[in-house]
Amino acid sequence: MIAIRLIAAAVVLGMAVAGCSSKPQRSPLPKDRNAVDRISDAYVRAVDLQAAGDCEKASRLLYRVAMQGTGYEDAQRRLGECTIATAKGDQTRYMDGIVWLRRAAEAGWPEAQGSLAYEYATGTMTDPVEAARWLTLYENNPKMKRLGFTPLPADKLARIRVRITPEQLAKGQAAAASFVPVTWIPPAAAKRDAVLDLKEGEAAKSGFGPHRGGDSDRPVGGEFPQPGQ
Repeated sequence: MIAIRLIAAAVVLGMAVAGCSSKPQRSPLPKDRNAVDRISDAYVRAVDLQAAGDCEKASRLLYRVAMQGTGYEDAQRRLGECTIATAKGDQTRYMDGIVWLRRAAEAGWPEAQGSLAYEYATGTMTDPVEAARWLTLYENNPKMKRLGFTPLPADKLARIRVRITPEQLAKGQAAAASFVPVTWIPPAAAKRDAVLDLKEGEAAKSGFGPHRGGDSDRPVGGEFPQPGQ
């Protein structure tokens, strides 16, 4: 448990350093110090839940953290992976997971780029060229050197590579050459409501609680991105 919390803290620090190094437009951090603490605590508890295999509960916390936007790409990546893992044949939910992965990957988060390459290579929306593009970005991402980086498992990398031809790899590499990080900034009201949800006592502690608007697990403003967009 202590090790997981130390790694989680390192990842949060890594997100902050990564954001500063690429100089993207950043979402303002909450001015309320207690809000920052609630967000950090929710992230750590979500990581624990995901590590324990409980993506259902982890997703409810990860959503509130991911909705803080820039600087919270690892929460977005984890939310994407958990949403995909719990889709169970629901294509709409699966695509919601892809949206969250794309948000983190487009911002330059390497774990998200690796996971996205895997989904494009093996998932229900197979696109080998797009898989090659994200694999190239993942393998050449300097942020892989940050403290707390979690590499894509070797077996998943192997499964990606066997599904990409040399021609498709060349096209993906060419597309990756023009990559420019783009950060996602959520609506201010959605960020605020996500923090308010974390403030609701026992609901925040358990990972359960009301989802404002009734459908707030869905990506905000999130039409499903198509390959290359």
